[in-house]
Amino acid sequence: MRGSENTRTEYTAGQLAISKILFEIGVPHNLEENFPPYRVDIFVPKFWVAVEYDGPSHTFKKKDAKRDDFLMQTYCLPVLRLNKFSPKEDVKLDIMEFLRKWESDIANRISSRNGV
Repeated sequence: MRGSENTRTEYTAGQLAISKILFEIGVPHNLEENFPPYRVDIFVPKFWVAVEYDGPSHTFKKKDAKRDDFLMQTYCLPVLRLNKFSPKEDVKLDIMEFLRKWESDIANRISSRNGV
């Protein structure tokens, strides 16, 4: 199971494309970070957020919503879900907007999760 903490997978083309965009905009990040019992595609420690790439065959919207809610409730970790890469500039703008949205709340979210 891909979301399992003990499983290691090859990076997908989507993960690598998102990673490249984050490098282009100067945002350090980690690929496949564990937040038990889940693993996120990309974790951005500076903003304390995650980015998930849902490929073309991805159809688990209810399960994803439950997972994203768990990550927010347990780790105060907002998740951006991306499922497209054209045009690339739109994806870059989506990522930048998501980071800006959560940037001002970092201290509150990190202090809230210290009990985890």
